[in-house]
Amino acid sequence: MLIDEYDSPILKSRGLFYDDAISFFRVFYGKVLKSNEYLKYGILSGVAQIAKESIFSGLNNLNINNVFTNDYEYFGFNEEDILFLVDKTNQNIDLDVLKLCYGNYNFGNNSIYNPWSVLNFLENNQEYSWYWLNTSENNLIEEAINYSNKDENVLNMIYKLVSSSSYRSFVNESVSFKDINSGIEELISLLIAAGYLSKSKKYEDGSFEIIIPNNEIKYVFKKEINQRYFKEIDNSYKFNLNDALKTGNINVIEDAINNYILKAFSYYDMNNEKNYQFLVLTICALTFNNN
Repeated sequence: MLIDEYDSPILKSRGLFYDDAISFFRVFYGKVLKSNEYLKYGILSGVAQIAKESIFSGLNNLNINNVFTNDYEYFGFNEEDILFLVDKTNQNIDLDVLKLCYGNYNFGNNSIYNPWSVLNFLENNQEYSWYWLNTSENNLIEEAINYSNKDENVLNMIYKLVSSSSYRSFVNESVSFKDINSGIEELISLLIAAGYLSKSKKYEDGSFEIIIPNNEIKYVFKKEINQRYFKEIDNSYKFNLNDALKTGNINVIEDAINNYILKAFSYYDMNNEKNYQFLVLTICALTFNNN
């Protein structure tokens, strides 16, 4: 039996009926996977570590493969797969650009590409688009952005990552959704497991250099930030700000940013300098989105 995205309904229940969902799926998955006499073996795919979720407390003989192990062949396309596809489709592809858009996931010592995005790219005559964005609700990024309002370290982490920089952190390879607000390491670990972040380099102390792997995922972050802060605001200010930044019109820049802050935020949202730094970075990134 294959159960895909086993933890998706649990993630969606957070903040609503999480405890009830855990209770229900503990019984449901227990019936399906443990006391089912007709089951030979089961395969589950998801984000959260199975051993950490209390819904599987009654299961044993689990064989876990995840993005933190070196068994990378289970996840995505590697470089060899990409070269094979290029050869079979007889297409002239700039592999560096392809990696920049859809690759750069680092599992073990190997560079991995998003298979869904690559296949859609080839199917659509090499049209660069954000294919994975249309298949995911991005709840974890939304929670990360909301969490950044409470924790300055998370705010600083997002600030650095969306500005094409990296962030150094330890990684917890065994996390569940209940740990998402426990600290920045747990949040980063979940985002890595979900494919939104990637480990780029390991340091001697066991910490990692964390990056947003490619332009597609960076766009997902920007889109979620846009929806969080801009969804109720008239977009005309962005066009004014775009022109003003290009021409250096300080008065228009000041008016546009003041207008946005007054309409989009409460006093409690903008209570330290980091929030304003993140705001300015976000406005610039969204204003010049094509860059």
